[in-house]
Amino acid sequence: MTVVQEILDWSTHRPAWQRDALRRLFLKGKLDDRDLDELVLIAKEQHAPAAQSGAALRAESLAANQMPPPATTERVSLDAITDVRNVNALAQEQKVPCRSDGLTVVYGDNATGKSGYVRVLKKVCRARAADTPILSNVFDRPTIEPPRATINFSVGTTPEEFAWEEGSPSPDDLAAVSVFDSPSAAVYVNRTNNDVAYVPLGLDLLTKLAEACDSVGAKLREQITADSCHLEHLPADLAETPSGKWLKSITKITSVQEIDDHVTVSDQETEERERLRKVLSEKDPVLRAAELELQVERFEKLRCHLLTVSEAVTTAHLKHFRAAHEELRDAESASALATAVRFGNLPVPAVGTAVWERLWKAAGEFREEIHAQHQEETLEDPARCPLCQQPLDEDAKARFKAFADHFLAKAESDIANKGDAFSQARDVITGPGLAENSYRQTIEEVRIEHPSLASRIDGYLAGCRDAQRFVEAVLPDAELPKAPDVPDFDAAPLVSITASLSIQTKQLRAASDPEKSRSISTRALELEAKRWHAAHRDEIVAEVERRVRRASMERAVSDTVTTGITQKSTELTQRYVTDELRAAFGRELENLTGESLNVELVGQPGMKGISYYRLELSGATLDDAGIESVLSEGELRTISLAAFLSELSTEETKSAVVLDDPISSLDVWSRDRVAERVSKLASERQVIVFTHSLGFLVSLLEQARHHRIASSNLMLVKTDAGAGVVTDDFPAEAQKFKGLIGKLRDDCKTARGGSAKSEPFLYAAVIAKICTDFRKAVERGVEEVLLCEVVGRYQRQLRLTKILRLSAIDKEDVELLDRLMTKYSSYEHTQTSETRSPLPGIDEVERDVDSLAGWAKAFHKKAGT
Repeated sequence: MTVVQEILDWSTHRPAWQRDALRRLFLKGKLDDRDLDELVLIAKEQHAPAAQSGAALRAESLAANQMPPPATTERVSLDAITDVRNVNALAQEQKVPCRSDGLTVVYGDNATGKSGYVRVLKKVCRARAADTPILSNVFDRPTIEPPRATINFSVGTTPEEFAWEEGSPSPDDLAAVSVFDSPSAAVYVNRTNNDVAYVPLGLDLLTKLAEACDSVGAKLREQITADSCHLEHLPADLAETPSGKWLKSITKITSVQEIDDHVTVSDQETEERERLRKVLSEKDPVLRAAELELQVERFEKLRCHLLTVSEAVTTAHLKHFRAAHEELRDAESASALATAVRFGNLPVPAVGTAVWERLWKAAGEFREEIHAQHQEETLEDPARCPLCQQPLDEDAKARFKAFADHFLAKAESDIANKGDAFSQARDVITGPGLAENSYRQTIEEVRIEHPSLASRIDGYLAGCRDAQRFVEAVLPDAELPKAPDVPDFDAAPLVSITASLSIQTKQLRAASDPEKSRSISTRALELEAKRWHAAHRDEIVAEVERRVRRASMERAVSDTVTTGITQKSTELTQRYVTDELRAAFGRELENLTGESLNVELVGQPGMKGISYYRLELSGATLDDAGIESVLSEGELRTISLAAFLSELSTEETKSAVVLDDPISSLDVWSRDRVAERVSKLASERQVIVFTHSLGFLVSLLEQARHHRIASSNLMLVKTDAGAGVVTDDFPAEAQKFKGLIGKLRDDCKTARGGSAKSEPFLYAAVIAKICTDFRKAVERGVEEVLLCEVVGRYQRQLRLTKILRLSAIDKEDVELLDRLMTKYSSYEHTQTSETRSPLPGIDEVERDVDSLAGWAKAFHKKAGT
């Protein structure tokens, strides 16, 4: 199991935001401000209550396909990069082939597309500092299409293909391929407190995670400080009340229901608070109590009067009155019909009607009043008419008797009972007098503090007055009009006021007692505190929510403690940064420098939760001699490359390695040592090198030949189609003599082509280039063939063992080479019109090429090489 795999397993028990941070660190190499802000949000959401968590971000953990796979015996190699789209200014429809073993060298001048292909490989393979996004051609028309490429690779002998697109995950197998470039080099040498710390792959994740913990913790603390309390302070005189003490006791677990229970003020409490305020403000509470007692008596009398009226003037009584009226009218109608039948034959009409009955009753009353003392005949049996005093004959007496019988029968009939019921129903409603004037002053007294109640009393009495007037105006024989609505009377408000005044009276009398007065004051302060709470209810709720947020952020801050990271880093450091790895690092440094740099890996105690090994100068006489202030950029680059190679030496698999310009900032001596080390690495695994250095290119190829490492090379150029165009052409300076001869023959065939011969200027340009390359071939012939490679332009050492072969040189060899060099050098130099040498024909060039090639073959035979 690798370091990263152990960290991945360990991280499953870490907070979600730390798992997300590890993912970002592994993919990007470092965290920017946006990363930190998002991690802070995730950290807060992890501890926020479900009701407050908006789940704006979801943590993503480091995935298996984003890290090196477990050790496997299957070797992964790159076969080709093809179908590149929207990657920098790289041309399309190009294929960068890679030999399956040994060394592949991709040469190109600056800006020919090497970095573009490497950036693609960093995205799909394993590389540090691979977070830089790949841009499309910034000088071309903008496109929304993402960068794409196809990676052909092999796992063992099984070919695979991966269609990569920016942002898509790579196959696990490609994580076995390691990429080293300048940004990666900066990661291998990590500067901390002006020290240079060497951190093997994976352990640097813990270092950066600890730094992220510090940054996230700092941001959380800033937010805690900024999220201050906005609840106004409770007045000091209310602080010791029960409600005041409750306010001080609220916590993050205080519920909204509990808050509402403590801040809700009932109408009764509001009334009580106002009453106590008045009691406490009285200068002479005893006198005021006496006044209120009288007021209570007046209010009680008013209440009793209104209650009496309300019991008489009711809808039910009006309904009963209407029924009595209807029954009386029905009875009178029946009596009138009987009377009409009985007296309908009399000469005087209207006998038996109500008017006539009133006349009869009046006459009877007159007779009884005038003749009461004479004991004469009754009205029912008169001798004379009670009105005109004329003697009555028998017929008149009979009528008088009939009239008397009629009234006697009527008095004994049902109509009399109906009349009594009607009168009684009317008297029930009109019986109680309203006596408004008697209670007007009391009503106005009510109006002073309770105007709405006084208005309701006025309205009620007015309604009762209308009902009584309606009843009084109704005649027994008249049609009954619509009765007015009877208002309702609610005595509860007046009862409540009276009760409140009674309580206030008792409290006023109690206020004169110091002991009881303190109790009243305490109660008044409690009610005032509750009123204050009610006015600040929303602020209290907001304060509880703030404390919930603060508690969740404080829990998130506790997750930023680096103790666990320190322990894991120490454990992994002890396990993976072993003597073997330190020894490998020392060997790699010596291989790359040729001598000891007096640099060694020294274990350091944990700092900010991280255990790491620091690069120190061994044998320095100054304790504070920092390695960064002593070593050059080239030496630091060498250390980075040594660290990279040391990690490779610990891997069980021998998968492909990609090196992009590994000799940056190195001198020529270090360049050759790197070339030698890379060629040895190519004997163990596939190595692909991108370089712009001709010297390094030649050195690589020389080392590959020396160590019998299979190698191939190709060149990238920039054309109208774009950069990264793959060509079979190769710099002549980097080719061997035999290759240059072959290239000259190919160029001659091109010059014989129809297009070249049909266009004079094109033909002349081709011939001129052939002449230039011919001169280089002669130079290469001198170095490689004539001088048997004892010296060379890109060769540092002298090969003295080949000096004896120089005895094969004779005059003819020198003359041939001198003649050809002189001839083809003339086409390289600036010429005047008088001395200008005409370009040779193609036949002539081909004869010279054959002549040079034949000479080389003969000289090899003669020198025994």
